[in-house]
Amino acid sequence: MGIHGTQGPSVDQVLHELRQRADEDFEHPPEDHESGRHQVDLPDLDLRVSLTRSRYPNSPDGTDAYAVTISRPQLDHPPEEAQTRRVLHALFGDSAEGIEERRAGGPVVRMFRVPLASLPPADGMRHVEHPGSA
Repeated sequence: MGIHGTQGPSVDQVLHELRQRADEDFEHPPEDHESGRHQVDLPDLDLRVSLTRSRYPNSPDGTDAYAVTISRPQLDHPPEEAQTRRVLHALFGDSAEGIEERRAGGPVVRMFRVPLASLPPADGMRHVEHPGSA
């Protein structure tokens, strides 16, 4: 799951699968968490992307949201705006335009929190509330 070469799936496909895994693990939390399941390296863009879905804050009445971190594997400088927007657009479609960066990631990591309610159901991904969250 971690690194995909240039001969493998497209960036869009890799990120689509990453979001699917985040949704699956939110909807049906696994007993054993697989290391690296929510992170991918994108050599074509020289980026590392991590995506999880949870309630923020972590409580039954928290907001169902995705947490996204985007960095360069070398951690030498933050990802460029165009690359970052490319990743967000692949993950969230046209809704990426309204996603605002959180300034808690430090100087070389870009962080975003994306409430599920801010995404239209027509973006092609599942929007299912976590069972037993009440």
